[in-house]
Amino acid sequence: LESAISAMREQERDAAVQEWGCTALSAICSDSDQAGFARKQRAVDAGAFSLLATAMHTHPSSSELQWQAFIALGNICEGGDSASIRRKELAADAGVLPLIANAICHHTRL
Repeated sequence: LESAISAMREQERDAAVQEWGCTALSAICSDSDQAGFARKQRAVDAGAFSLLATAMHTHPSSSELQWQAFIALGNICEGGDSASIRRKELAADAGVLPLIANAICHHTRL
């Protein structure tokens, strides 16, 4: 998790690194068990929403990056408990909703 976050921070303009980071976050945050929910929260605490929003904003023409960011956001926000509701609010606060809408309008995979 920390390696993906660090790489995304350090290589903001590199679409390949950003795509890799989005894919890594998606995989790391995909589980729905107690450990998975802990990783989701660690990702949020490390700034994942801001990094995903920046990646989507900086590389709007990269379909695969947009897809992987979309999946990562969904995986991190998954759940119906109070912590997941808070994660959803934080994702919205990071500005991901218009970025998701833009990706849906411009990429057939979404």
